[in-house]
Amino acid sequence: MSAKKLDVTVLYVEDDTFLRQTISRILKRRVSTLLVAENGREGLGVFKEERPDIVVTDIKMPSMNGLEMSKQILADDASVPIIITTAHNEV
Repeated sequence: MSAKKLDVTVLYVEDDTFLRQTISRILKRRVSTLLVAENGREGLGVFKEERPDIVVTDIKMPSMNGLEMSKQILADDASVPIIITTAHNEV
């Protein structure tokens, strides 16, 4: 028995190919629409075009990091929930 999908659009931003593919497979089973970007700059562009309900982003990425992308998203729409993740083991 599969879990019911949430009727939300999620933007997932991750530069690591393996993590992006793995987490994307999991999210696709749980949300109605999944948008994926490889870095913060691309993620910001997708956000502005698609207006997802939730953003999940890595913190350390080339081109634009997750914190800078989040800051720009929140300046545009302060109501968007943003979840920041990291695979790095540092404070």
